This record gives sequence, structure tokens and C-alpha cells, in this order.
Amino acid sequence: MKPIKQISEILISGVGTFFQMLKKSLSSLSIFLLLIIAHTAAFSINSNSAVSENDDDDKKGKIQGKIVEASKNEAIAYANIGLFSAASDELISGAISTEKGTFSIDNISNGEYYLSIKFIGYSTFKSSNYTISNAKLKINIPTVLLNVANENIDEVEITATKRPVVYKMDKKIIDAASYSSAAGGTATNILENAPSVTVDVEGNIALRGSSSFTVFIDGKPSLFEGALALDQVPAGQVDQIEIITNPSARYDAEGTAGIINVITKKGTNKGWNGIINVSGNTSESHSTDFLMTNQYDNFYWKAGARYFRNYRKGDFQQFKQTAINNTISSFESEGERIGKTYNTSAIAGFGFTTEKSAFDFELEGGDRGSGYTGNLIYNEEYKTISDNIPYDEGTYNSYDFKDLNEDFVSGNMNYKHSFPGKDHTLTANLFGIYGQSLEYFENDLTGFSGTQKDGQRSWEEEFRVTMRGGADYIRPIHEGSGKFEAGYLFDLYIEDGDYGMEDFDEEKSEYIFRDEYFSVYRFKRDIHALYAIVADQINDFSYQVGLRGEYTFRYLGSSEEWASQNENRFDLFPSGHLAYHLPKENVLSASYSRRTVRPRLHFLEPYVTFADSYTARTGNPNVRPEYVNSFELGWQKNFDKDFVSFEVFHRRKQDKIERIRTVYRPNVTLDSISNVGNDYSTGAEAMAIVNLSKWWMINTSANLFYYRIESDYKVAGVDDESLNWQARFSNNFTLGKTTRLQFDGNYVGPSVSTQGTREAYFYTNLSLRKQLFNRKLSATLSMRDVMRTAKFKSTQTGEGLYSETSVIPFYPNINLTLSYLINQLNPKSKKQTTNDDLFEGSSH
Repeated sequence: MKPIKQISEILISGVGTFFQMLKKSLSSLSIFLLLIIAHTAAFSINSNSAVSENDDDDKKGKIQGKIVEASKNEAIAYANIGLFSAASDELISGAISTEKGTFSIDNISNGEYYLSIKFIGYSTFKSSNYTISNAKLKINIPTVLLNVANENIDEVEITATKRPVVYKMDKKIIDAASYSSAAGGTATNILENAPSVTVDVEGNIALRGSSSFTVFIDGKPSLFEGALALDQVPAGQVDQIEIITNPSARYDAEGTAGIINVITKKGTNKGWNGIINVSGNTSESHSTDFLMTNQYDNFYWKAGARYFRNYRKGDFQQFKQTAINNTISSFESEGERIGKTYNTSAIAGFGFTTEKSAFDFELEGGDRGSGYTGNLIYNEEYKTISDNIPYDEGTYNSYDFKDLNEDFVSGNMNYKHSFPGKDHTLTANLFGIYGQSLEYFENDLTGFSGTQKDGQRSWEEEFRVTMRGGADYIRPIHEGSGKFEAGYLFDLYIEDGDYGMEDFDEEKSEYIFRDEYFSVYRFKRDIHALYAIVADQINDFSYQVGLRGEYTFRYLGSSEEWASQNENRFDLFPSGHLAYHLPKENVLSASYSRRTVRPRLHFLEPYVTFADSYTARTGNPNVRPEYVNSFELGWQKNFDKDFVSFEVFHRRKQDKIERIRTVYRPNVTLDSISNVGNDYSTGAEAMAIVNLSKWWMINTSANLFYYRIESDYKVAGVDDESLNWQARFSNNFTLGKTTRLQFDGNYVGPSVSTQGTREAYFYTNLSLRKQLFNRKLSATLSMRDVMRTAKFKSTQTGEGLYSETSVIPFYPNINLTLSYLINQLNPKSKKQTTNDDLFEGSSH
């Protein structure tokens, strides 16, 4: 069956079912929307009443405006605005800019004043004088453009750098260029030094201890999950990464740990702009990519391509012992395993703007995938439980190969209309992907004589369609200090496929097709969502409250009749964010959100697959969604050039989804998906950015959290709680105008899971970046795990099962990356200019 033919039918039936569910289930959301409308109306009435009262009282003035970053024209939130007397330079009043960069200072007596605006990492702005009088009580100042801090002297080179991490009310923003050690890698490598994120030596990612997070690329969901999605984006094409641990109702509710949104570079300067990146390393990874843009007054186009092959090599060791049917079996294995991700694709797009509207379109297509190769030596032994006497043993070579390859094409359209008035907008978007993939696996187990003992061949052919679209409406309220926001989203995913397997028959010395493992399936998931948010700032107090309602229809059709099922589900996901701005640039914040993880198809697949001759896997069609309630409290303090933050958090997860390992047959384990119970995380996170001198900046963070799991699969003798902690530091040394040295360190403490433990590990990275040819060419030499201390070790225990695994990454891993910038701003100028990104050039 061709999935595309089903799309219109599914959309029609899904929308119909959606509105039927709305009639039954949306009473809470309707009440919330009515409260928002009433709040907005009351707000308008109060504003009008205030104006009437002012007519009778002493007249007071108001100064309001907006603050944006000069290079990108993006709003700057939480900037400090001081109102000073022009006569005495005395501080009279002040304000903090909103998420939209707007600010308003009320109750100003008649007189002459000026504004001083500060934000860390940017030059202080001092306005001209403004006069408040009975004839002119309200002053709208021109948009304030803040420039990155620089020397601001004629004929000098600007060498200021952006702050590596910026905190906003509902997210942390990571500046990719601040982490030169990630050069030649992927978005995963950038996150190694990001707060709240842990990357282990195998490249697995956890967000505050949880791998249940959602990955977006430029605000659109990735077809891949976790590190696999992030490994598809070269570091050289990343501008920023947003880490959202407590997302508001604006965002998808998927991902109990939160959202990681990768923002790629885009052209903003008029005329031709471009970047070319080439890299290679000693582990045989290599990549090249380019992006070209041409920006006119009201039109732009862009074109680019990427090619990369990233390999993650390591020495693998494992001991596994099983007990079943009066047989104790064990094996020891060691050898090299190589993980890989790859991509060959091209992208093109265009966009245009009018006086009130903007439109852009983007098309991408190519080939991408992931997999691994293993060459291991196995020593195995079998003995009876009753007398503990060995009756069989052997030594074998094992070759494992897996490749998940997808040919894909994707399209993306965005439209924005601006209504009269500031920040009053309607946006709409449509996004789609079609992919055809083949997941292939083979395993050969042979003796040293060359005689094959065992083996598998399996394949899964898949056709995938994703369609996603929606609209968002934003209306300023309270004269621009707040906003009302509402939106709709539909998200459709279809996958058709089949799975087949051949097993090696030792007696016949050939592969035999296994009919009992053959399976055909069809999967559909249709999500419809509505959300509404009210946000405002009242003096030094900011708030944002929202509610999201999501209806989910899920269908699984399988040749395994018992596994076929339909599901209709409606859920509400509230969120809230508060911030209070104290004197001397202190900010207190609090937030709450409810989120979920819906089982993906591979969680549900009922058939058995093999990762090697000793490890089988299967899904569970009856697994339920996870839900989490997450709370955070935070404090941030801006100093002149430094920054400190402290957060405490608590997360309670219900129906945690996890893989459980059991004994399948002697020496073979089965990893299956289950709802294992509930877990709890409570902890604290601290971060500091300190400029010790003009040439030395330290960016450091640490977190400590208590973890406890109430598992239905509790194993005697295995801890169900742990105190986890991790710490990281990044030293950035500016060695002259065009050279930077970076030294990073990461420590990740031990932790527990449902069935086992993971030991602590520590590693360091070193990089040197040099700019040449008037900063057009940038060369970065980096080395990972400089002191060769990284080692991953874990244990897993179950009924009749014990396993121990260790991985030591490839050494030495040295990478060289060259980046060439086309038609960028010249760093020498007689005018005031800035270089937003010292070592990557202006953003694209």
C-alpha cells in the first residue's frame, strides 16, 4: 500500500474524530480560553479606567521602546533599563525588557531624563535626553540597537566574543561558536559542554539524567531520536542550540525531559554570503559542507550541500551469564566496535518580504543513515546448574553489521503576517517528509578454523510520511508589555513496512528463512493540538501561563493479530513561568510543565530482532505513554562581565518506559520494552561565566540530583536510588587577536537504572583555533580525551542474568577543521562595527 494515498483520508477522518473528542473532552481547555479572554478584556477596561483616573490626578509620563541585537535584529530579553535625571545623573526608575524586547517605564514626573541600557556581553547604550511635560506625557523612543561589547575605537580590530550561554525565561541558548572543541563534529559535540546535558563516551545523550527528550531542527521535529538526530547536523552549520527543560504550552508536549532545538546558520547580510567547512580526523571521520546565500532588499535565495561520514570507534568488552533450563551459560567478548552516522544531501530555498508579510520555502533531499560494525572474539561456556560441570565450550569470531539507510525528501513553508501595531502577528507553517528506508542486519559467528556456527540476516523495509502544519496568533496586550498567544497544530506520521529474517542452519550449512519471524505492519499516528498563553510584565514581575490540549489517534496493524490495536487519547498539558527582577541585576524564576512520551513504532513492534548472536530485541504493543510533572526554581545574577545562575528542580515520572533484559535462551538475552514504574529526580544545578582577565574566560557548571525509581522489576541486591552528580569546565584563552585556545573537562558521576548501574567517568578535550587571511579562513585543531581517562562501564542484573559491559573510546582522536567565509564583514572599520562571532564570522 502506498502511504501517500492515505494522507487525505487520514486527515479527514482524523479531523472529524478530533472535533468529536473536543465536544467530549475540551471543557477544561474552553474554560481556560474563556478566562484568558476575560483577563484580556479586563486588562483593556482597567487600562481605559486608568487613563480616565489620570485626568483627575496629577499627570504622570511614560517612556517605552524596544531593544534588539544590532547584527540579527532579534529581541533582547531581560536587559536592564535605567531612567536617570539629566540634571543630576540620579537613578529615578528602571525596568527589565520583556521576551519581545519591549519595555515601559511609567509614573514619570515632569522633567528631563536619559536612559542607560545594559545587557551582559553588549555595549552600554546611553540615549539622548527626553523631556516629559503636560504637553507630551508619552514618549516612544526609536528601537534601541545593542552591539556586542567591543573596543569601539577607529581603525582597530574588534575581538569581542558572545556569551556562551544565555538564560531566558523558558530556555537556555547555547552559542555554538563558543565551543571550538566541537569543530569537525556534530551538534552532539557542542552539547558536551552545555549545562543540563550529559554526553557519554558512546555519544548517548541525557538531559538532566533522562534520554526522553525531543529533538527539533529549526523548530521542526527530527525523524530520528536523541543523539542520532543531533549527529545528523554538522557542528559547522549550527548557529545556536536551545535547551528547554520546562517548555511552555507553545511547544509540543512530547519529551518528558524537555526539548533540544538546533538552530542552523542562515544568511542575513545583503549580497553574497557563504561558508565552506572541511574536516577530517584520525578515526577516519570526514566531512564537507557549504551554504551560499544571496540577500536582496526584499528577496533571498540559498543553496547548500553536506557530505559526512562520522565514525565512533571503541574497544568493547562484555561478560554475560544466564541461567535457564538447568543450564548456566556465559561468554566473554572483546574487540572493536565502530558506530557510524552519515549524510549526503542538498538544500535549496528562497524567501521574500512585503510591507506586512514574509514567506519562505525550503526543499531538502538526499541519503542519510546510521549503523555499526563489530569484530569481536567470543569465549563461551555451558554447564549444568545441578552439578556445575562444563559440558561445552568454544572460541569464535563474531562479525556484526547493521545499517539503517533512508532516501528522503522534505519541504518546509513558512508565512508571517504583521498586523498594525508592534508584535501583532499571525504565522503559519507546513512541513513534510517522505522517506524510503531499509534497515539491514547481519551477524556471522565462526570458529578459528573458518567453520560457521551461527548467524542471522534480517531486513526491515519501511515507507514513511510525516506531515505537520499549524498556525500561531500573537496579540500584544497592556500597551505592549504583555501578549496573548494561541495556536493550532496537526502532526501526522504514517509508516508501512515488513520484517524478514534468515537464520543459519549449522547442519545444512546454509541460511534458512524463518517464517515465524516474518511480520507486516502499518502504523499511523495523528495528533491535533490547541494551545493558549497569556504573558505579561507588571513592574518587576513577569509571568507566562498556558494550557495545551492534544488529541492523539494511533493505529497499529500487524500480521500478528494479537498486536493490532486502535487508541484514542486526549490530554491536557498546563505550563507556567514566573520571573521577579530584583535590584542589582538579580532575577528569581519559577516554572512548571506537564509533558509526555508517546510510544514510537519501534517501542510497539511485536516481532523479535537480533543485535548479534547473543542479544535479541522486541517491542511491546501494550506499552503506555509516560507522563512527567516538572518543577524548577532559579536565580540568575548579572555582574559587569560575569554571570552566575542556580536552579533547583524536581521531576516525577509516571509509567516510565525502559528496556528490560531477560533470558531468552541459554547465552541469549532478550531486551523488551515495558512500563517499569515511577521515578523521581530532585536536584540542583549551578553555572558561572567568569572573565578572570581580558584573555581568560571560564564557563563552568555542575549539577547534583537524587534519583529514585519505584520499579515493578525490582532486582534483589540492586540499588533503586542514587546520588548523581556531574561537573564541567571550559577554559577559553584569547591568545592575540586571531587565536583562541580552549581546554574542557567533564566529569559524570555514577548512576542507577531499573536493572543495573553505571560507573563514573571523566574526560578532557583541547582545541586551538587560528584565523588567517583577514579572518576569512579559520583552522581548528582539536583532540578528544586528551588524558585518555574516558571509560564507560555498566552492569545489568535480572532473574537468571548478569552482564557487565565496558567501552574505551578510540585514541588518539585528533581532528582538523578548515572553514572559509565568503563576503563577510571586514573586521577593520572606521565606523562602529561588531563581529558577533570572532572565530566563525557573522552568522548566516
